[in-house]
Amino acid sequence: MPLLRQPTLLIVDDQLNNLEVLVQIIEQSQLPYTVLRAIHATMALDIIQKRKPDLIITDWDMPEIDGLAFIRTLKANPLTAEIPVIMCTGVMTSSEDLRTALNAGATDYLRKPIDAIELQARIQATLRLAASYQEIKRLNESKDVMFSLIAHDLLESTGQMTQMIELLGLYARHDWDAFERHLHQAQARAQEGQRLLDNLLNWARYRFESRAYPSEVIVLRELATSLLQRIQPQADAKNIELALRINREITVQASPDLLLAILTQLLDAALKFTQQGRIALRARSLPEGTLIEVVDTGCGIYHDEIPLLYQGRRARPHLREPGQGAGLGLRICQELLQKMDSVLQIESRLGSGSTFSFVLPAH
Repeated sequence: MPLLRQPTLLIVDDQLNNLEVLVQIIEQSQLPYTVLRAIHATMALDIIQKRKPDLIITDWDMPEIDGLAFIRTLKANPLTAEIPVIMCTGVMTSSEDLRTALNAGATDYLRKPIDAIELQARIQATLRLAASYQEIKRLNESKDVMFSLIAHDLLESTGQMTQMIELLGLYARHDWDAFERHLHQAQARAQEGQRLLDNLLNWARYRFESRAYPSEVIVLRELATSLLQRIQPQADAKNIELALRINREITVQASPDLLLAILTQLLDAALKFTQQGRIALRARSLPEGTLIEVVDTGCGIYHDEIPLLYQGRRARPHLREPGQGAGLGLRICQELLQKMDSVLQIESRLGSGSTFSFVLPAH
């Protein structure tokens, strides 16, 4: 897994000669590392408080706090527990010493005198392992957020549907108008539950499928026209005008499957939060590519709530109708856009509507 920034290494050794040998080997690798030095563990802990390294290489046999105690101190602190540590020693070199170091929390173990090629290889391997671990951790956290959102919304939707069904029983015999009204509401809640399950399945499919999504030239107006035709009945039912503002000559280079999924999610969200007015699907050429926008005149979002939507979290309850979901579709859009090296931008004003946009390469 590629590292997106220059890694920082912290070398800890009380022998200046040994310290400089390690630094020279690292510099000779000509890899883009930032190297920090410490001549004892206390100094290293002070450095870590100011600048957290990506990898620590420490000697074992040091005064006051030896390498083993240093590692245990790091692992006992949640802020430093995940920093990988390579133990490097010329004294504690037995197999039992190796086991002791690993049990204390060392990620790897090197015996002195140091072989330059081995050290460089171990550093690269350890950094790749740490990056992979962080990516797996991020994916798991993302998965937990998704499932939490879906569970909450499904519980809310099914709870409301249960209440509607109970009301249907009360009104069935003596108030047909109320019965019909609550029947429509129950149907809407059932459709919302179905939409949430569809989102879950779509998210899982795009997240975990290993297949590639090749890009091709897409005539944007043709795709947009078919999408607006699909939601026209729902828009008519809410007296919402649909507008298409895309010239026929505009094309983009993208995956048709991913672009279709993204625009579907954005249009569904616009339709859901717009009670009347207008929804526009627009595109225009920019120097860096084609800007695609979904613009609505819906309820809008508080400015300080927008970062929550980027995280897939719930906005304040008064910004949404009961059972209307919590931005799960926007989280899916963000992840799909990442596959196309793009990002979702959100602009909104409470009571005036929202604009969701992203840029794709022009053909």
